[in-house]
Amino acid sequence: MQIYNKIIFKDFKFRYKKEHENRNNERTKKNKKTAKIKKKELKMLLKKLKEFWKKKD
Repeated sequence: MQIYNKIIFKDFKFRYKKEHENRNNERTKKNKKTAKIKKKELKMLLKKLKEFWKKKD
């Protein structure tokens, strides 16, 4: 009985760990996407600012 319980516990632990890793991977993917979007936005803002200053001169 004890050995059987250990096997079940190990299996549960393994599954839980996998589940956790997947969740974390999804989170990091989302963060990377938002970071990319923010970079693009910053580049666009810089371009607009440069154009604005050129027009002002």
